[in-house]
Amino acid sequence: MPQRFIRSSPNQLEEVQPSVNREGGPWVTSEGQAEAGSEAATSNALEVIKTYQRKVWLDYLRVFAILAVITGHVIVDFYDQGNVRTAEWWLSNIIGTPARAAVPVFVMVSGALLLGKPYPLAVFYKKRAVRLIPPILFWNLAYLGVYMLYGMDRQTVLWTLKALIVVDGYIAPHLWYLSVFACLMVFAPFINMFILGEKPNGRDLAILLGLSFPFFLLQQIAYFAEDVYQLNMEWFKLFPWLMVYFIAGYVIDNYAAHIRLDNGWIVSAIIALVAVGAGLNYYAVSTLGVMKNYFINSERGPLTFLISILVFLLAKNLSNRLPSNRLILLVAEASFGMYLIHEICNGILVNWLPGYHAHGLVYIPLVAALTTAASFLSIRLLRKIPLMKAVC
Repeated sequence: MPQRFIRSSPNQLEEVQPSVNREGGPWVTSEGQAEAGSEAATSNALEVIKTYQRKVWLDYLRVFAILAVITGHVIVDFYDQGNVRTAEWWLSNIIGTPARAAVPVFVMVSGALLLGKPYPLAVFYKKRAVRLIPPILFWNLAYLGVYMLYGMDRQTVLWTLKALIVVDGYIAPHLWYLSVFACLMVFAPFINMFILGEKPNGRDLAILLGLSFPFFLLQQIAYFAEDVYQLNMEWFKLFPWLMVYFIAGYVIDNYAAHIRLDNGWIVSAIIALVAVGAGLNYYAVSTLGVMKNYFINSERGPLTFLISILVFLLAKNLSNRLPSNRLILLVAEASFGMYLIHEICNGILVNWLPGYHAHGLVYIPLVAALTTAASFLSIRLLRKIPLMKAVC
């Protein structure tokens, strides 16, 4: 099987996208329409339009995040070669550092969209289940089919289906995020209650306790996997880190005015943090011999945390200046599906292009651009099939 389609760790660019903004354009309540003749009704209608208007700046962030995901997957092959004296490695190092902010930015977008709005538990869980369960099932099986097409033997297929999908939480490594994000969504309504200042009733608390029990079962399986098969199972323990980003998205969306940071200062800070991350990567590879691109710049590390927060804050500060753009809108709406399919497009290009690893300066931007275009067009075509809309 071509090595391009095999990755050993979910940390080799931990990137998706969570929920897509479905809140559409402005609308007016029926009451407002009925009273349109009065000045008060007109004022109320304008307030409703303002409240429910699409947040264009979040679309720009989704486009940034999906580009970071795809570029990060492209550069990882060159970074892992560990030859710090080549221009390809340095390009991968410098680009890869801010690219690690992709998942945090996606999660913060979800926090900005989902938190601070009242909704019943049943409604929330139904919508999240419809949005997450079909893609988790479909795309993991789809990538298993790709692996089989590229030569995965029958024994490995059976082992993957019986054990590894439970231990790893995915079949294709970049799909780790769907499982982890699903864990976060279990507790999201209760985070929302806290933000809204609502006191949970007895039924709410019973639901919380009931939904917590599967995590005890998973922990028992994790003990068994580690002690009997020496397999590390931790995917269901990662969501608390995403929870911080989830809340941060809401905080920045609603309280950015209280964070008095000049945009020039924010850009300078991002550049400085990228330089620090790239420098520490060089030290890790050249001196420590650690060639993992997530060793310094992990989504759970301080550098990526700060870069992600600053990128999100910068976009919020620029929200009044970012124009509505049809291409940005289309890519933003397709970004979830692009995340899911892009590794297939990327893998085909890597296996097809001649001398791929010897021409990084040419292939890094070329493959990133072609993968982005192919993923976008593929999702646009797939969504013309009614059933595929549920999985991409």
